[in-house]
Amino acid sequence: MQGNEKNIFAKLNLLIEQNIDKSGYTIEDICLELGISRSQLFRLIKEQTNLSPSRFIRLKRLSKGKQLLEDTSLRIVEITSLTGFDSQQTFSKYFTEEFGVSPSDYRKNRETITEDTLPALIEPIELPENPAPNMPKAIPVLSGRKYMYGAIGIGLGVLVIGLLLSIKSMPFTNIGQMNAKSIAILPIASEDSTETLTMADGLTEQVRLALTSYESLKVISKNSSELFKNTTKSTSQIADELHVEYILDGTVKKIENGVRISLELVKASEDQTIWAKQYEGKTDNTIDFINKITNEVREEVHKRLRGTSATGTNVMPTKNLEAYQEYLKGKQLMLLRTKDKLEAAIERFDRAIALDPNFADAFAYKASAYHILGNSSFINMEQSIRLSEQNALAALQLDAENGLAYAALANGYRQQSKWEQAITTYQIALKYSPNDAQIIYWYSISLRSIGELDKAIEYSTKALSLDPLYPTILFGHIGNCSYAGKFKEAEESIKEGQALFSNYYMYYYVRAFYQLNLNNYEEALKDFQRASELSPHTRLVETYIAFCQGRLGQTAKVKAYLASLPPTLENYNLLAVVYAGLKDKEQCFRYLQLAAAQGRLPEYFKVSPLFKILHGDKRFDQLLEKFGLLDFKIPV
Repeated sequence: MQGNEKNIFAKLNLLIEQNIDKSGYTIEDICLELGISRSQLFRLIKEQTNLSPSRFIRLKRLSKGKQLLEDTSLRIVEITSLTGFDSQQTFSKYFTEEFGVSPSDYRKNRETITEDTLPALIEPIELPENPAPNMPKAIPVLSGRKYMYGAIGIGLGVLVIGLLLSIKSMPFTNIGQMNAKSIAILPIASEDSTETLTMADGLTEQVRLALTSYESLKVISKNSSELFKNTTKSTSQIADELHVEYILDGTVKKIENGVRISLELVKASEDQTIWAKQYEGKTDNTIDFINKITNEVREEVHKRLRGTSATGTNVMPTKNLEAYQEYLKGKQLMLLRTKDKLEAAIERFDRAIALDPNFADAFAYKASAYHILGNSSFINMEQSIRLSEQNALAALQLDAENGLAYAALANGYRQQSKWEQAITTYQIALKYSPNDAQIIYWYSISLRSIGELDKAIEYSTKALSLDPLYPTILFGHIGNCSYAGKFKEAEESIKEGQALFSNYYMYYYVRAFYQLNLNNYEEALKDFQRASELSPHTRLVETYIAFCQGRLGQTAKVKAYLASLPPTLENYNLLAVVYAGLKDKEQCFRYLQLAAAQGRLPEYFKVSPLFKILHGDKRFDQLLEKFGLLDFKIPV
């Protein structure tokens, strides 16, 4: 390093130390005080530390934070302020990423570590003479005994992380390969105030929607990204679990007369910040401010991920802030999918519509909520179809390119076995929302219904890659693989479900169908019974238990269940399943034909293992033909 550069680097370190408590102190401020350009600063820091300027500054802040944890009794929130981090969450996140333990755990455990105990805890590691290509050429060294504690934390942290990842990252081998053009938008953190929470939630939502318009960019869905809200996991851990290359993170902080938004785009494989920016604005023009930032983020991502082409628009769906707040609350409630939460979501959407009668997305999500209520047997199916269709059409009158509204219509067609209309309408939905994991998933299970099992797996695989931690999509993918006889792939996803969702009744439900496709009726019965324990009085599960009991010769139990099912329209398909379990083809066909006369067939009838006994009988083909399923061709 030349003499002048030494002086600049020394002055740089002094500037950072003098301003370390100022969260608003930026790279631009440093360049101005040093009298050099951003590119000169980047080159200087890179040559000396092999770090980007933002990472170098962050490391200085974290080192100061670690020193304060060791030498003072200050609260972590006070240390956060003294080190210039905009929130305790941000400080904890980066501290854990850098040192392998959270700030609170580090402070708690540091007293037990002494110089005498070091050799027993960790052995020296010799670096190879010719390091691997991805190994950094230079590693920043922190001197002094106190920094040894950090090394121990890193070593133990890496060991624990390695063990966890060996378990949790094992599945999805068929879908989890890293895509170079892939990104997760983490929930933007904020202080607990109405202004900052609305700004954070709205910006997170709009940036995600804007980036999904790039057809070749994989954008992780809200369901999975939301699981990392308030997480202490490192950026690299999150990227590994979501199988993405880039992470967009940020914070919203209240300042005098407005808010400050800090955003950071990180390339996870290199742990490098490739873009960062702060925005300041007032809360009286929240919607315009969010639109401005969203468009800029969209352009920045486009610059760095060339070869992407965008569809659709990227402005907020309403100009009424209060309506938008109700809409966001409704969407959040929908994630839980219980009856009371879905009904509460509909109330929120109604409030949004009352505030802005032209709010198309509020109508579309209301339509989707009614579909889920009916599909979960929380309300009558006819009522579900009618209300969903009513709201979907209202959305399309306001926005003829609303993908979710088309998908809601398609769901109604699917529930009525109108397959040509359903498939065509899903295709329209995907034209306008090509990266919506929920729509892709719905399309995949419709493809299963018409017998296009390989295509069903193709689409559920894509849905799962966009939303890898959402149980409904995982369960649908297991079903697609099981029905298609892809048992190895199904087993891999079942293992993932065991690790993540073993307290969900649907996990045992789909695992039971996996067993049914293998003719393992005893194992299927155990899984259905476990599903029933987790969700008592679910009629379909009770019926499938009776089916398995029939196949296992437990006739008395089956007859007792049959006595509880009056021969009404709602029960025709259930009775057909039970008689299929008893291998009574005549009675099975009798109830199927009664249901078909009312325009109904059991779900996935064409490929269901429940009705294998009927295959080869001309009456089975006649039923398929009646519903257009015998030789159905996907519309092009």
